[in-house]
Amino acid sequence: MKAFTDVSLDLETYGTEPGCVILEVAITAFDRKNKDRKMASIHRFPSISEQIESGFKIDHDTVKWWSSQPAKWERQTNAERYPVDECVHDLIKFVRDYTNPETVLAWAKGSHFDFPILRTIMPDVWSFRNIHDLRTLSLAFPFVDLDRDTDKYPTHHGLEDSQFQAMEVQALCSMIVTDE
Repeated sequence: MKAFTDVSLDLETYGTEPGCVILEVAITAFDRKNKDRKMASIHRFPSISEQIESGFKIDHDTVKWWSSQPAKWERQTNAERYPVDECVHDLIKFVRDYTNPETVLAWAKGSHFDFPILRTIMPDVWSFRNIHDLRTLSLAFPFVDLDRDTDKYPTHHGLEDSQFQAMEVQALCSMIVTDE
């Protein structure tokens, strides 16, 4: 299988700083220049109790926000959770199996949220030079506005957010003219 060129990362958390409890991690592998290639994704829910035992924190304002979103809150509280080491193993294996970690571009909405928080449980699988911010890219093309079907891609769901972000990267990169 030909390696995917990009990954999109999304986390849902009980805080906004590194060291907060991570509720879910999703990574979607895709090709930014090939919308026709089917994407591949992984989605994991790390053990909350294990993270708390390891010193990870819960921000009560964030919990208050989650609890004000009944459907999203129920999804998080009812998710089947797995040991952190097992989740990390699966995530790293996924990136290594589906991409070339040395060249893959890693995307998230904001370079100061998902990447630093994920780094508290696992090392970067991609080169630090290849971390990219989707928000910055979207500023370059303010006229590109994908109409998000929130039934198919609800917000604050790691898997659906990572998949929609991948489509955003594809749409925005299609605006870039190159000689390739």
